[in-house]
Amino acid sequence: MGKARVFTRGPGGCSSAKHAFVSCPSALPAVGARPGPKAMRVLRSLFVDIDPVDPATLAFVGLGLGIVVLLASYVPALRATKVDPMVALRHE
Repeated sequence: MGKARVFTRGPGGCSSAKHAFVSCPSALPAVGARPGPKAMRVLRSLFVDIDPVDPATLAFVGLGLGIVVLLASYVPALRATKVDPMVALRHE
């Protein structure tokens, strides 16, 4: 008889750290909750004249993130349209 394997469950019911990041998204808030307030204090000290809930700042950050998301999805989609489907299927 071999050794019995004991599984411990982490935050959100995940069995390991790798599993938590890959397939258990319920653990991610628990991972980010600890350094979040510290990071907020550091950012508040860096940006002296900007209010954290300033509508213009929030709009600018949202627009910037939207542009990044669009580029991150557009570039691979553009590359995928240049591949012949028969070549891709034959390669598999």
